[in-house]
Amino acid sequence: MFNKNTLESTEFYNRRYSTYTTKFILPIFLFVVLTIVASTLVKREITVKSTGEIWPVKPLATVQSTSNNSIELNKLVEGTIVKKGQVLLTYKHQNETTNEQLLKSQLQEYKLDKKGLQEYQDSLENGVSSFSNNAPSEYQDLYKNYLAQVAAYKASVDQENTDRNSANSQAQNQKQQLQNSKSTINTQVGQYQQILNTINAKKTDNINDNPFKYIYSNYVSQINTCKTQSEREQVKEQVVNDINDKIQSLNSASRDASNQIAAVATSPSVSYKEADDKVLLLKEQTLANIKKNQASTQTKIDEVTAKLDGNSDELKNTKIKATDTGVIHLNTEFGKQKYIAKGTDVASIYPLLSKKLNCI
Repeated sequence: MFNKNTLESTEFYNRRYSTYTTKFILPIFLFVVLTIVASTLVKREITVKSTGEIWPVKPLATVQSTSNNSIELNKLVEGTIVKKGQVLLTYKHQNETTNEQLLKSQLQEYKLDKKGLQEYQDSLENGVSSFSNNAPSEYQDLYKNYLAQVAAYKASVDQENTDRNSANSQAQNQKQQLQNSKSTINTQVGQYQQILNTINAKKTDNINDNPFKYIYSNYVSQINTCKTQSEREQVKEQVVNDINDKIQSLNSASRDASNQIAAVATSPSVSYKEADDKVLLLKEQTLANIKKNQASTQTKIDEVTAKLDGNSDELKNTKIKATDTGVIHLNTEFGKQKYIAKGTDVASIYPLLSKKLNCI
């Protein structure tokens, strides 16, 4: 086997380069150089250990008092972890609950009143009842009163016509009696005239049925007792004058009867137009009142609705919930007070630190 130490060059090399410097210093130098090079190329990790406190720049949310009522339940505790939506404070809300019930009752009453007014209006416009089963009796009674008033107007016309017909009937009877009386008078005038004509014509064959025939008979008897022509003329004149006086009296009575007949008046029937006009006016006035009441009722509904909305907001404000998930930090000024003014900052919610940080 070949031994390289026997070579002269090898011996020279060992003596020159196998020294302390080449065996220790050079490797150390190379190690340092390589370490520096590696430190510039390789990513370094630095661990810092220390103690301190991490505090966020600003809170996630501020918890403010939403009511002036006394606090019923307080779950605000310093350092407590809360979740979004979790109840933090509850205020007593008996007044708000009572007001809500009262306002709802009023609102229901006003809405029922509005419905009743609308049904009342529909009934008037359609001419038939349009009321539902639960309609307020007040408006049903008003509608009945309206119908009664309409019926009264028409009944008044009917009664007036009845009275006029009765009066007209009495007038017709009176007129007929007067006409009958006049006819009797005229007949008597004719009969007297017939007796007068008979006396003048000395004919008796045409007075057999005349009720005043006795006048002629008396005249003939008186003539027969007369001895002279002068006496006969005097008797004739006296009888003729008596008959003429009776004829004139009867003619006067006939004229009076005619005047009385003319004075007897009858009244025409009353038209329903006047009653219809009254009904139309009543309807217009009633509808105007309905519209006025509807406007008033709607105003009340709007006012109660606004109050109810405001009360609902107040009722919602009696319960405060967390708006974010985090840690509670209390305002130490208030602590566990039972009353906190509305709008006052009570606490803050800060971010939740889920793990510890290692620092140098």
